Amino acid sequence: MSRPALKRREPVTERQLLDAAEMFKTLSDPTRLRILTALGESETCVHELCARLEMSQPAISHQLRLLRVVRLVSTRRAGREIFYSLEDEHVMSLVAAACSHALERP
Repeated sequence: MSRPALKRREPVTERQLLDAAEMFKTLSDPTRLRILTALGESETCVHELCARLEMSQPAISHQLRLLRVVRLVSTRRAGREIFYSLEDEHVMSLVAAACSHALERP
């Protein structure tokens, strides 16, 4: 099966490569992937994520902070609650592509 050529108009900069490597490091944790998958379904608050993933609030909050640093999630405040969502549609594309690629293993 032939593979499509990667199309790139401009050369990739060293900064972009470093940022991408940092993002992939962050994506390498199964808990963070579970959080991103949950957020891919709907915007949610920490307490809902805790219940859904059966994890403590400090653990979820720590993971969300790491995801925010690399701009994979964004926040919206509503009163005292902070709601989390995916930064953009590319985030789930990355997760879906990685999961799809993992299925190709023998």
